[in-house]
Amino acid sequence: MTDLRSTLFEYDLHLLQIIANRWDVDLDTRDEKVAAERLAETMLIPEQAAHEWSRLSDAERGALQMLLASREHKMPAVQFGRLYGEIRQIGAGAREREKPHLAPKGIAEILFYRGLLAMGFDESKTGLQPYVFVPDDLAAILPIHQTGYDLSAEPDDFPDEEEEQEALAKENDEEMEEVELEMEAPPHQHKADTTLVDDMTTLLAYLQVHEAKLESGYLANELQDDLLAQFVGAKEYARLDLLIQLAGQMGLIAVVNNAFQPVRQNARTWLESIRTAQVKSLVEAWRTSEGYNELWLVPTLEPEATGWQNDPTLPRETLRSVFEAVTGEAWVSLDGLVAEIKAVEPDFQRPGGDYSSWYIRERHTGEYLRGFESWNAVEGALLKFIVAGPLHWLGLVDLGIDTPDGTPTACHLNVFGKAWTGQGDWPSRKDPETPLTLEASGKLLVPRAASRIDRFQLARFTEWGDPADPYVYLLNSKGFKRAEQQGIKPENVETFLQRTVHTIPPHVHALIENWRKAQGASAVIQKMVVLRVDTEALMEVIWETPEIRRFLGVKLGPMAVAVREDQWQGLMGAMQDKGIPVESEL
Repeated sequence: MTDLRSTLFEYDLHLLQIIANRWDVDLDTRDEKVAAERLAETMLIPEQAAHEWSRLSDAERGALQMLLASREHKMPAVQFGRLYGEIRQIGAGAREREKPHLAPKGIAEILFYRGLLAMGFDESKTGLQPYVFVPDDLAAILPIHQTGYDLSAEPDDFPDEEEEQEALAKENDEEMEEVELEMEAPPHQHKADTTLVDDMTTLLAYLQVHEAKLESGYLANELQDDLLAQFVGAKEYARLDLLIQLAGQMGLIAVVNNAFQPVRQNARTWLESIRTAQVKSLVEAWRTSEGYNELWLVPTLEPEATGWQNDPTLPRETLRSVFEAVTGEAWVSLDGLVAEIKAVEPDFQRPGGDYSSWYIRERHTGEYLRGFESWNAVEGALLKFIVAGPLHWLGLVDLGIDTPDGTPTACHLNVFGKAWTGQGDWPSRKDPETPLTLEASGKLLVPRAASRIDRFQLARFTEWGDPADPYVYLLNSKGFKRAEQQGIKPENVETFLQRTVHTIPPHVHALIENWRKAQGASAVIQKMVVLRVDTEALMEVIWETPEIRRFLGVKLGPMAVAVREDQWQGLMGAMQDKGIPVESEL
């Protein structure tokens, strides 16, 4: 962070005098800079530093040792304060009146007024925040491995709080107890897969052939349900939202006329890529995505939009840094993972360690979750959701469970996950050549391993069957109608089939030829109410009577006529009024 002289130069004369009294330094000056220089010279004498170290209690040394063992000898003030008490920030005048150094609130203030730690501000992942630190040059000379201390010499201006300090040290030891991350392989395992690539293909095809209008800026609920029904992966709304957010961030889709539509060239480039590259592109987009906010998707939480904001990329990077330390084929306990982050970097997503300004309810009880005591319910639940959700859906981690239908309790980095954490190169495997199968009936079978661009093109001129491996697509009039709406011609379909299945069965060839001849025409089967009479003369009377004629449609012959939809009861009444007997068979 900084050296001792620079630190002391920031202090007022009163604070320098408090520290000097502890180190038995006679400042004998009113010049703050001179006083700071004299005090620094004494504190940096190794023998003096060792003497001061020997006068600390076990609890005080434990706190200082933890700080010295931290990176750059610093720790967020909020985190250190939760363990060792707050360092009250008061001015020189208030300090002279209240004398907090005579009644320190905890170990942190004891060490501060002894000059062994200081406070400053530095950039963090969540922005500028206060830190406690030991100046670098002072840290270098403190005898942290020295044992056999003489604790008998305590100055008069620091009251004996040994019992309180020992209790706090015990609490800290429990808090900082080493967490076991690695564990035995669980009895049941859910292997990660790459179905997110297949469902992204389905999403792009769906938006190509359907008018996906937005409601309040997002897909209507019925469209979401329809889309989920076409997925081969987990049919979860949070997973669908992940696909939509990533598709938008990657430029695969855009909003046109208040509807999602594929961006043709970008979508084509992605669909033509090999599967391993497609997985990598999804992972990279997720890593930086701010549109996909996992905190708002945790099933047990109900965040409220009251103006506060969180950065969704911070939890992902925190998890990634922890997974970097996991090597080999080890399984990681989810509870251990959460406990490790809570012990080492609890404020990973909270600017300045603020646990009061975010409005988040517990879904089941409706109670607000505030304060650090709600860490497990918020941060812990979020971390577990990211592992069991996005990390698993993206194909990075396998999940372990204790019972076949239980909740995930462990995870394991696969080859993609190791590449994500920098433990290996990203896989780059050529896709296998997987042919499509065209049956004589016009049914096309498309394995998951087949080309995604081929399946996307096929989905544009066929009727979709139920999603499975293989996918099923039907060549029929419904699909041909869809093709016409997109400007796809029979010869385009023929060319596609010749390339992908090579041989077109006679029945399918006939279907395409009939479609070619009947382009623009259509045939419809529908229900109709018909009025039949016994003679042409009676039909003429009915047809020429305006009160009856208004209920009728087109003539179907000399003795039959269509009845307008839902008008048959009115027709019967009008005929009876004219004295024409009529019966109903409806």
